[in-house]
Amino acid sequence: MDRPGGTVLVIRTRGRRRAGHPTSVRYAAGGAVLTATFVSDTGADVDSGLPERVLGATDVVAVVGRAVALKRRGLRYVGPCPFHQGGGPSFHVSPERQTFRCSECGAGGNAIDYVMRRDRLSFAEAVRTLARASGIE
Repeated sequence: MDRPGGTVLVIRTRGRRRAGHPTSVRYAAGGAVLTATFVSDTGADVDSGLPERVLGATDVVAVVGRAVALKRRGLRYVGPCPFHQGGGPSFHVSPERQTFRCSECGAGGNAIDYVMRRDRLSFAEAVRTLARASGIE
């Protein structure tokens, strides 16, 4: 799309934008100005800092424990992985690091990643879901 001062290029990306990465880039060369704006695949991004606030207010053991029968083993919790067929306790949840990991299928991450995968949501939708559950708006 053209506008005064140069051409605007909108780049649609997949997944979430990492913290610290720019949302737009401006490039000028040979008298032409190009502005590239990065948009998430949902078309709407979450407020800056919201994912960190949500993760700080969310206990991954409680989130995972709603759907998975977890048992305490030492410092971690274990249970069957909800993401693949198999009966063994291959799913490990660490309350200290606030992460989960399956030793068989490799699924892992934090509470946002778990909700994204479990409910098949985008990053922004998962953050909003956890924010509502934690009372953050």
